[in-house]
Amino acid sequence: MNYSIIIHSGVKRKSGRYKWGSGENPYQHEPWFKGWGDLRKTMSEKEIAEMYHMTMKELRYRHSIGKDMEKAAQIGHAKELRYSKQMSVKAIADKMGVSESTVNSWLKPDAEERAKETEELAKELAKYADKHVAIDIGKGVEEALGVKKTKLEAAVQLLKDMGYVNVQWKQIQQTNTSKGTQMTALVKPKSEWESMTEKEIKKDAYKTVMENLQDVMPPYDVVFNILNETKTGIRKPESVSLDKIQLVYMDDPDTNRDGLVELRRGADGLDLGESVVAQVRIAVNDDRYIKGMAVYSDDLPEGIDIRVHTSKSKTTPLYDPDPNAKQFLKPVKTDETGKMDPDDPFGAQIIKQRGKINIVNEEGKWGDWSSANTLASQVLSKQKKEVAKQQLNIDYLRRVAEFDEIKRITNPMVQEKRLKDFADECDKAAEELKAAGLPGQSVKVLLPVPSLKPGECYCPAYKDGERLALIRYPHQSKSEIPIVTVNNKNREGKRMMGNQVVDAIGIHPRDAGRLSGADFDGDTVVVIPNRKNLIESEPEFKGLKGFEPKEQWPAYEGMKVIKHQTQQTQMGIVTNLITDMTLQGASEEELTRAIKQAQVVIDAEKHKLNWKGAEEEYRIAELHEKYQGKKQGGAITIVSRAGSQQEVNERNPYYKIDPETGKKLYTETGRRKSYLKDADGNYILNKNGKRVWKNLLPKQPGYDPNGALVKQESTKMAEREDARELISPFKHPIEIVYGDYANQCKALANEARKASMRVAEFEYDPRAAEAYQEEIKSLTNKVNAAKVNATLERIAQRTAGVIVDDKIEKYPDRYNKTTADGKKHLSKIRSQVLKQQRSILNKERAFDVTDREWEAIQSGALRKTMVQEILNRADADRIKELSTPKSSKLPTLSKANLAHARAMLNSGWTQAQVADNFNISPSTLSRLLRGDKKEG
Repeated sequence: MNYSIIIHSGVKRKSGRYKWGSGENPYQHEPWFKGWGDLRKTMSEKEIAEMYHMTMKELRYRHSIGKDMEKAAQIGHAKELRYSKQMSVKAIADKMGVSESTVNSWLKPDAEERAKETEELAKELAKYADKHVAIDIGKGVEEALGVKKTKLEAAVQLLKDMGYVNVQWKQIQQTNTSKGTQMTALVKPKSEWESMTEKEIKKDAYKTVMENLQDVMPPYDVVFNILNETKTGIRKPESVSLDKIQLVYMDDPDTNRDGLVELRRGADGLDLGESVVAQVRIAVNDDRYIKGMAVYSDDLPEGIDIRVHTSKSKTTPLYDPDPNAKQFLKPVKTDETGKMDPDDPFGAQIIKQRGKINIVNEEGKWGDWSSANTLASQVLSKQKKEVAKQQLNIDYLRRVAEFDEIKRITNPMVQEKRLKDFADECDKAAEELKAAGLPGQSVKVLLPVPSLKPGECYCPAYKDGERLALIRYPHQSKSEIPIVTVNNKNREGKRMMGNQVVDAIGIHPRDAGRLSGADFDGDTVVVIPNRKNLIESEPEFKGLKGFEPKEQWPAYEGMKVIKHQTQQTQMGIVTNLITDMTLQGASEEELTRAIKQAQVVIDAEKHKLNWKGAEEEYRIAELHEKYQGKKQGGAITIVSRAGSQQEVNERNPYYKIDPETGKKLYTETGRRKSYLKDADGNYILNKNGKRVWKNLLPKQPGYDPNGALVKQESTKMAEREDARELISPFKHPIEIVYGDYANQCKALANEARKASMRVAEFEYDPRAAEAYQEEIKSLTNKVNAAKVNATLERIAQRTAGVIVDDKIEKYPDRYNKTTADGKKHLSKIRSQVLKQQRSILNKERAFDVTDREWEAIQSGALRKTMVQEILNRADADRIKELSTPKSSKLPTLSKANLAHARAMLNSGWTQAQVADNFNISPSTLSRLLRGDKKEG
């Protein structure tokens, strides 16, 4: 045989871990391990792998490669004998010691090409690996190349044997930095590796990848969109001129419009599109910007296109050339040249650009917030017990109805997945303790209308004369809830917002001050119609009127500014204190002290406030001891303890389900903090002389059985089987209500998990597969495309990571994750950059499933693994829609849904609102409720 393979003149595998090339065992010099078959007569695969210092997978792939190479050589030899030497098939068979049928198969036109598939694939991979620093060989690559996973892995193994190095790492996800995406790349050999050990080669390969992440590409061509935008997906903002801006100072607190930005209707580049109001950033002179809530105005002075309002003193100029000087306009973020940074000019996430308007939030967005239809425990726990019980019961009955709906799903795989997801949602509900929202509840952005009276509002979304309760988060006291009456006849409100505004509410500035000092540059409130006086309010605490933390608690010389993490911890401590004090009936004077401390702490980092001095002045330790039993604080009621952190021993991410109880059964990893030692048993020290340690598993070298067990964060509620264990010794009635709700949710979660174990076994039907061949082909193509999409996502994550890391290196103060502003800016730019990289790559969203394709799934035409792939990658809402049972009879509701509907009606919802919630007519709802009563 005359057969050879030359892919790359790089560094071949050396001795060390792979000693199979050093010369002691038979067959080790054969590149394809032909002798493996002989060895298997007397040894197991495991023993053979150990003898050659390989993994079993490496051994199998090398043998597979060897068989392909040998077969290709035999085919080539047979063809040479047949076509060059004109030998007969029989003569060739006799000479080569095989059957005539084997020779005939070898002589087929494509036989040699098929035998060389692994080699050809390896050459294709090498071509791209040589073109780039490294190639991505992770999930989805085999689908993109149209080969089986085993074939790709065999080709990769062939390249590894030729000197290419496999590098693996976890790339942090830009929008969830606590998680990482597994990355696997193949690095081309370097000439300098000739003089390196295998360990040094691997280290250098890893370093090469980390320094060139943006050049790690799949082994195929990727089409990039050419976008005339910056790395964050926006174009460089257009600026307005200073002479087009008028600054209006506040004459009186009752005329405060701080944060309002008025635009001349029809002015060049100042178009809000279909929105009446929007939260915006507007660049000025390429070095400053305006931030606030933008509305149109028809009474601006001639020559003025923008009028902005401030609460700053009249000594503050609109603009000063010195960016560090006191002025109204904010300096833009700059790049290394000192000019406006086009990627992140305002330190805010821009969702849309219209001319010179850069929109941060617009109409239709605020209404989507989760607080539009839920009530947090920090609000409801301070209200009447009956209201909390009612709203928590509505939420629970909604979950019961959903559980009933899921149990009627006929597809076993869909049902199992929905049941497990539902169980997790119920567990989360027990921790968050969020109740259902009240009828007509919504989220609105605040706008100033000084011509209104205190206690009035302009809000066309509600009827004239309706009384509304306004709540702003974080919520601390009923004294912070103004009750306002809708006055839609107000001329200023009409002029500013019109009659069709969706997400805005105009209020008097004095009421904004009551809302924890809210302003008008984008602050929002939860709006609740208070027809039945379900939401209670109290008069504003006298001690909080006119309280200004920045003025009363400035920093003193040499004072250390609070760290971000400390601030977050202290804010949680004082918020829990206020909740616990309220439930135990603390006096107004005591609550005023605690609320003042909370307001100081929340601004302590941003404005460098003396929070420790305030803590001492307001005798906070005394309040902790009186209401929580210890001077340094600690949550005591179930409302404040439910979501509190609790450390547990590190667990494996996967769990089993107890078939009798439905509870999750975790196993611990057993990892311990282990100090590393060298070969002589001495501790390994770092450059600072401190001992080096790693968290190691029991079977890993260097594991210390006496080291501290690795911990992970959980919550107190998650670690309690009975939520009532978190109720304080005072057993406030509202705690009992929340404890019962949490236990209901926990029980529902366990029932759902138990039900998931009883789901019928999935059955594959070959006859259905015949009937739905086109649908199977379509779904297979969609799944494969989604898998290929995963390779694009990895490119986006890697490239976004490089861009963001570069920003952090260039502007460490701006993106400092230890400060509140830095953390906020970093989060926003990560999101923007990733979104832009996805659009550049044309990354598609989850695919839809057609009705006919769903029929194929329901009939059992697809195998279980494919159905699982579809459920994991298809649009979740579409799958839910298709899997939800539909009745061919008259519209109806299950008993669970009827119970939910009655609870909503009792809460104050109208029949029309409840009917709309269930997608039926009011008359149908009335009929069903009457029928349910008769049946009962």
